[in-house]
Amino acid sequence: MEIHRFPIHVGRHPAGRNIEPPRATSQPSSQPIEDAASQELMRLILKRLDQTGRGRMAQLSSSWNAVAEESWMWAGDEARVRLPENSGPGLNCIRRRGIRKVKVLSLGGRPSEQLRGLLQALPDLQSLDLSPCGAHLDNQLVLQSLRLDSLKTLTIQECWDLTDEAIHQIIHHLPNLEEVFFGGCVQLSDDTIKALATGLRKLQKLGMSSTLVSSAGLQRLSHVDSPVATSLTFLDFTGCTRVGDQGVTTLAASMCHLVTLKLSVCHISDAGVVALSHLPSLKVLYLGSCQNLTNESIRALAARQLSLEELDISCCKNIDDEGALKVSTGLGLLELTSLSFLTSHHGQRAGFTGKDTGPVDETGHSILSPNHEPRLLPVGRPPP
Repeated sequence: MEIHRFPIHVGRHPAGRNIEPPRATSQPSSQPIEDAASQELMRLILKRLDQTGRGRMAQLSSSWNAVAEESWMWAGDEARVRLPENSGPGLNCIRRRGIRKVKVLSLGGRPSEQLRGLLQALPDLQSLDLSPCGAHLDNQLVLQSLRLDSLKTLTIQECWDLTDEAIHQIIHHLPNLEEVFFGGCVQLSDDTIKALATGLRKLQKLGMSSTLVSSAGLQRLSHVDSPVATSLTFLDFTGCTRVGDQGVTTLAASMCHLVTLKLSVCHISDAGVVALSHLPSLKVLYLGSCQNLTNESIRALAARQLSLEELDISCCKNIDDEGALKVSTGLGLLELTSLSFLTSHHGQRAGFTGKDTGPVDETGHSILSPNHEPRLLPVGRPPP
């Protein structure tokens, strides 16, 4: 059988004419658009997760990790580290993500070296909380380690070895502090208040609960020559039993921008609350377990028509139904934190909780229940 073989012309027409190869039509690639959409979806997912969830998602793939490394994703977050376990790569990750708030859960061996390494690895750190390891800190460790101009918030609570002399040195090395919390550091006294009042010109929030601060310390803090007298917006002296009416009266006369004041378990009376009623910006007032307070304190607060948003008068045994009436009619509270020992099944149905003894009876509850839906602290629990 004869097989005819036809010539194959590549690139040429059988008649000898050149044939132009078909040109590929240029169409815009959809890949960048798809990538952008995927990244935006990842951002939405990550933003709805907590810090732990975001960290786990970042380990799924390089794409997830690239989105998770964007610093805005971690804005305002606080990193919790254990030293030395989280040193090195862990601190580098914190720096890349732009996290500027750190709580140190443990320091391990050679704590001074570990703490210095932390501050060197995070030169832009703004908030440092050493409270979880406060029992293991001492003056020498704190003085050798805390040197950082960028730091704005320092929290060292329940560090029983911390003294007034150490605070003087801390202020010298951390001049830009705006928020300081030394609650439970039982050796700190009025000397610390004096150092803070003169050395930290940007101070806005101060927590000194359960320390040796007295009325004299409040007077020094409120002195007209003090640079922080008009800048402080938050004060916590809970459990400072040496604080009385004299210090509170001086404080009320000068701190016109004070928003939050916590004086639970302090030795103040109605005279001190009358002075506090003149604070124009006061929004949150804690007076729990101040046993010398009576209905006169509530009358004073109501008469000034303060724009209080939160009031704690828990365990104030001398505030009764009359005080409840003043709270209901004279104070436009958005949130009543606690009212004495609250009693009766009627009061519990209205949303109150408490022990079975106290001066506020069904009359007081009926006065309050139509006007307030309060959030109450359990009786016996210290205010936050």
